[in-house]
Amino acid sequence: CIKLGTGEAFLTEYNSFVYYHNNQPKWKELISLQIPPKFYKDCHLFFTIKTCSAGSTKEYANGYILLTNSDGTIIKDDEISVPLWKFPKTQEERLFYLDMSKVILIKGAQLKIKTKLCSTALTQDSAMYKLLRWEQNRDHIAEVLRRFTFVEKFEIIKFLQETFNAMFQILDSNFESIDTLVYDAIVYVLGILLDKNRRYNKFQEVVDVYLNKHFCSKTAYQSLIGCLSKYITFDINLKTPQQVLSTTKAA
Repeated sequence: CIKLGTGEAFLTEYNSFVYYHNNQPKWKELISLQIPPKFYKDCHLFFTIKTCSAGSTKEYANGYILLTNSDGTIIKDDEISVPLWKFPKTQEERLFYLDMSKVILIKGAQLKIKTKLCSTALTQDSAMYKLLRWEQNRDHIAEVLRRFTFVEKFEIIKFLQETFNAMFQILDSNFESIDTLVYDAIVYVLGILLDKNRRYNKFQEVVDVYLNKHFCSKTAYQSLIGCLSKYITFDINLKTPQQVLSTTKAA
């Protein structure tokens, strides 16, 4: 799954070069991992640091990072400090290090790497991840929908069709007291697309295609019309004028 660039052959492991008389080397190499999304949660990166002298090499330390978080999302794009440890000679269990309590860390030793996710199938946002898998998160649907407006706009655009599918499926499932939250989330998405000052307004055509070819809900319209009617009549005790304005703009 390892690639060094477009057109290059796939590798099962990558060997970097050695700096002469340098205890703090900076490699600055770009390595691409092309992993099918369904295998991502079962993968991790394993690093081996070696020292070289007089034509021989000696293993100095090891380290690893998981590619996913405990909630199933992909690790954030950031600089990561990978703790290093020595591989014990007596250890027979191959993946023992996945339990960090079984390793002895080398004090002050770490490997720093930077990660960047490039995918239209994987997400780093917990709210988006749970929304797309709403059936496994039925008990937390309301909280997920409340957090949805804090999802980065790029993530929403990336999963635009999947987001609409999830919203309408939730409405079709007849959850109690959830219609307004779904409606607000849909209005929020449409607001992103209708904002002429932002780069996403060209995606309005994607919504048209979705409605013409992929929309299949038979009952969602009842909830949406009910919420629209409530907002247009405008009960000042329920919503602020700004939310009513957003609703009217999206409608």
